Amino acid sequence: PTQPSTTREMSLSIGQEEEITTPDWNSFTVLDEYLYSTLQNIVDDVELYDTKIKMVSEHYHKQLAVLQDPGTRREVEDMMQKTLNSIPLRSVPLVLDSTNAKYKKLTTADVENEKGIPAGKFGWCIICRNTADMYCKLTRQPMCSQDCISRHKKRLEHLDLFLKQSEEKGHYLKDALQIFNSVCKLSSKDLPDNINAVSLKSKILSLELILSMVTNPPETMKKNREFISIIKDVLCDSI
Repeated sequence: PTQPSTTREMSLSIGQEEEITTPDWNSFTVLDEYLYSTLQNIVDDVELYDTKIKMVSEHYHKQLAVLQDPGTRREVEDMMQKTLNSIPLRSVPLVLDSTNAKYKKLTTADVENEKGIPAGKFGWCIICRNTADMYCKLTRQPMCSQDCISRHKKRLEHLDLFLKQSEEKGHYLKDALQIFNSVCKLSSKDLPDNINAVSLKSKILSLELILSMVTNPPETMKKNREFISIIKDVLCDSI
């Protein structure tokens, strides 16, 4: 089997022996297309975060390698840890907050996507995969141009129409509600005293997914009794 040649290809392999290639969009429904691009954006965020962590660590370790004074080394180590903690897990903030220090100064990751295109301020466009230096304020997803933002909004309109007209919309909705319920339950679990970085990131990711879902739920869910019930019975208890 062909071995993934980049971090991105390995991330998209997800345990498979062969790398995942670009899908045949002609066989995709508008829902398949939206879910694929959204999942791809999540993979992007993981890769961008990991790259930024490595970039910052390498920068400070070069300084530490030539420092002899213990006091100065401690200052640099503290500065490195502070900088690492300030790197956000998501490339695009879920909520506009002028007091959030993590998004006041963004580091652009020195990494390319599966097309060999360098990352922008917010990664790669969810529509065309080009360098993204802006994002859609409605869905908080990275974009490269106003044209792609318009295409993204049209896709959302088609998606909503598809869900309303599809005979299988009940199955899609049921799956979405099950996932939302599972994520809400995950958020209610207490963190152990000896928590590791992976567990902490999983906790943060679940909370961000919940925030995204509650802040901007699809029209088909806003009046859904089960969705409201999950919020009341599971999420409120977690909060």
